[in-house]
Amino acid sequence: MARIKINKLLEAAGWRFVPDRGQPANIQLEASVTIKSTNLDATGIKNNGKR
Repeated sequence: MARIKINKLLEAAGWRFVPDRGQPANIQLEASVTIKSTNLDATGIKNNGKR
């Protein structure tokens, strides 16, 4: 529940981990960090940027 709330707050603040609605991702991860679809699924974020 906390992760979903945090995701919604980040979305409301304009954070995009993946491209969404024609807008590019605007979060840059550390060089050694990558996001995989399984990681996104676990956080409630889908590959197309929608839940």
